[in-house]
Amino acid sequence: RLGIPDHLVEAQNTLLGGFRQHLLEAVESGRGETAEAVSAFRDLAERCGSPPRALLSLRNSLDGRDDHPLLRSWIGDGELSELDTIEMEIEEFEGVIANYLRDITLAVPTVKKAVVFTMYDEVAQATATSLVNLWSEERIARHVASADASSNSDQLNRWLHTNDCKVLVCDHSAEEGVNLQFADLLIHLDLPWQIPRLEQRIGRCDRFVEKRLPPIMSKVVLMGDQPHAVAWCEF
Repeated sequence: RLGIPDHLVEAQNTLLGGFRQHLLEAVESGRGETAEAVSAFRDLAERCGSPPRALLSLRNSLDGRDDHPLLRSWIGDGELSELDTIEMEIEEFEGVIANYLRDITLAVPTVKKAVVFTMYDEVAQATATSLVNLWSEERIARHVASADASSNSDQLNRWLHTNDCKVLVCDHSAEEGVNLQFADLLIHLDLPWQIPRLEQRIGRCDRFVEKRLPPIMSKVVLMGDQPHAVAWCEF
């Protein structure tokens, strides 16, 4: 569990509380269905359990294409000072995340190949860039939705076949159709709330192959004491 400054935790919790109230009013007034409200709240709660860049990306209208409409409209209609608070601290906290990842991957000789997973493209890109700044471009590869298939394939092959390339940082684009069974460490920067997605993610690394391999070791990185993320991890 990484320590997050209290004011960042407060900003996250304020966002969740404000959105919960917005959804209650939408359902009570007939502007939204209960199932839609639950899905929208899950979307924001998942982001609060991820590194802070997942929340800031809500301000990017292009990224919003995959977000729930109720969440997009709430973000677009309001002046959310909590996002300003998160933005002021984000570079420092991303440095904390990168240092932790370096200490459990690049700095550990027994870890030959590690995979870092997040649900969000922006988080994956920022994490990979922070690790490159700490170490070198040669040691880090990335597989992200914003890259084309050829680039992702080249990055994956470099991670698989180059000894110096030790860490592969992935977003949701690697949850299906990618074989990562040669990894000996899987790191979750966040956890999907849909069990099939989580099983797919783990299954990328923990797969049946002719050569018997030991079970993949997994680590979940909790971003402070965000209650929904902690509860889901403990469940």
